[in-house]
Amino acid sequence: MRLHSVMTVTLLLASPVLACAWDYRPSYLRGEASNRLGSHFVFGSPDPKHWELELAARQQALDPGLTPEVEIQTRNDIAVALMHTGKAHEALTILEALEAQEPGKRYQTAANLGTAYELDGQLANAKKWITEAIARNAESHQGTEWVHLAILDAELALADDPRWLETHTVMGLPRGDDELVPFTSVDAEKAFRGKGLRDIENAVEYQLRERVTFVAPPNAVVGDLFHTLAMLAAANGAAAQDVIQVLELAKQYQAPRLDLVETRLAFAQHQANTFVWSPGYVMGAVLAVLFTLLALLLIRERRARKRLEGGSSKLRTHSRA
Repeated sequence: MRLHSVMTVTLLLASPVLACAWDYRPSYLRGEASNRLGSHFVFGSPDPKHWELELAARQQALDPGLTPEVEIQTRNDIAVALMHTGKAHEALTILEALEAQEPGKRYQTAANLGTAYELDGQLANAKKWITEAIARNAESHQGTEWVHLAILDAELALADDPRWLETHTVMGLPRGDDELVPFTSVDAEKAFRGKGLRDIENAVEYQLRERVTFVAPPNAVVGDLFHTLAMLAAANGAAAQDVIQVLELAKQYQAPRLDLVETRLAFAQHQANTFVWSPGYVMGAVLAVLFTLLALLLIRERRARKRLEGGSSKLRTHSRA
């Protein structure tokens, strides 16, 4: 299966829920509009200045007059802001206290503990808490936290062998060695227990949206995920321009096998500049011609009928005279 373009790009709304960190309020800044809605294949980037302002606002919102529930939520949201400002260790102190206060209760606390441990470099603890978060609520984040576990497994493998990504991919799908999409739906179903290519694409994209707000380039794991996402998008019929955009991100994040990323990028750029007469386009063109001819015949027939009716009317008038 080759990369191919389509006539239109479908714009999808991203979920307003973060994929790797949970806060209860999107923003504590006055007049701040949430920026969590975006189009398909549009990704953010780390924004420390914004999160420094958020952190100050959230810390200011924590006062003795809060109800117990709001106080817990505000402390959680302070921990999220700390993670975004590179202070994962401080976030862990808050989150561990919240878990001790309500052991085994909140999915949000478990998920945030997993992310904070990961950012703090404690990968085994990160995997433990993401697994716990899934046990508490498997359907949260549109059921995509299995991708987070795959990422943690890759990071653990890299800790043992820094060259692991040279022979493996984060998602366990084949990388291939040319411009062809290197896997099929059969590969996906075998690797992910019946999940289709579209399911995997949506899950990887969902997780990447939040991950890139924490992780700046270069990062080989994120780069590899973008490379895989580009191939998933191509396999699912994305426009060549969308595939190009994602491959550019793979390049920016310094994905393993940059030579292969460049090969596929050049191929996608060629596809974007070349109109391909696929069977679907040919069928559409044929139908358009047929409908046009039919419309012309109907118009011609209608005009002929009007001329005949006009001639008959003249004959009746003449005979009366």
